[in-house]
Amino acid sequence: KATVKQNVEMGVASCVANYWAAYSANTSVKIQTYLDSTEIKKSCSDAQALVFDSADLASGKTYLADGKTTATIQYTTTKGNKYTVELTISGNAVTTGEPTKVDSF
Repeated sequence: KATVKQNVEMGVASCVANYWAAYSANTSVKIQTYLDSTEIKKSCSDAQALVFDSADLASGKTYLADGKTTATIQYTTTKGNKYTVELTISGNAVTTGEPTKVDSF
């Protein structure tokens, strides 16, 4: 569980940080490009839940798509274990809940 939580936290943080670095040079860049290269994209069957709203990011806020502040993602480890993980967005902070192991999605 700790590894799953860490991978999700690092993936979200990496995605947002890389987006901001690129956005400073090119405001038309899409955050999905950076999500695609993270562990989240590789392991989550519903990674679309993590498509951040670029307009909100541009104004200094972090939100999930459609202005949502929470999302449940489904994460599969390299060994095939399946977890659901809750994310909560507050301002520009992303909080990752404790992963819950499930049998299938």
